[in-house]
Amino acid sequence: MSLLIVSCTNNEDNKAAPVSDSLTNAAADSQTDLPLSGCYSMIQQKDTATLNLIVQDSNLSGSLQYNRFEKDDNVGVIDGVVRDGLIIANYTFQSEGTSSVREVVFSIKGDSLFEGYGEIIVTADTARFVNSSQLKFMTIPFVKVDCKGQ
Repeated sequence: MSLLIVSCTNNEDNKAAPVSDSLTNAAADSQTDLPLSGCYSMIQQKDTATLNLIVQDSNLSGSLQYNRFEKDDNVGVIDGVVRDGLIIANYTFQSEGTSSVREVVFSIKGDSLFEGYGEIIVTADTARFVNSSQLKFMTIPFVKVDCKGQ
């Protein structure tokens, strides 16, 4: 015997759901998995960056490249997770002939990703945020774009 339970809710009721509820977070994470995969671009004056994501369940991988005006480019790969409306990943990149690892965090808002920044600590070749809960987020987003243009 099978049992099917269907529930209809008003979108306004969903907005009032507590963010800390683990079931709400799990549902939100699974809903963002498929649309999150793809290509993103950020342009801020003469600086650009591109991000290509592959998301499966809550795991992600991809490539990230920063092209900063009059500075060396950073080109590398990211590997991480999607959790609580955030992308949390390690960015392994090459810059000035040296390989480094930097923690990156992006806040997911629709089809836009806002990169986090804050105080970091460097150990050997790896930079990590001192306190991820105190991150601030850039106002210029990475926006979803057609991957054919990248």
